Amino acid sequence: MRTIITSAIVAVASEGLLCAAFALFGGFSFTRSEDTNLLGLVTVFLHLPGLSLASALFGPFLGRAGIAVAILTSALQFFLFAWGVLAIRNTMRRPSNVA
Repeated sequence: MRTIITSAIVAVASEGLLCAAFALFGGFSFTRSEDTNLLGLVTVFLHLPGLSLASALFGPFLGRAGIAVAILTSALQFFLFAWGVLAIRNTMRRPSNVA
């Protein structure tokens, strides 16, 4: 249970930091490559599955609900990644009873 709570905290913090960093320093353009940097590229491609899902659900004009779906999907990706890493870490730290 502690692993799930820690993963959720890491996911929310990671999503918040990524969105704040993108707002401050990120840049992305589909048409002008000179306006794109690595932070913008990572942010857009991390949110792309959520944007595709929101586009399928809400149509081409996303609005706030579509942006919320994209952010929640990205936070879910962070959660799953953190959960996997913490689960692997916990299994490596346990003493093995195999003699």
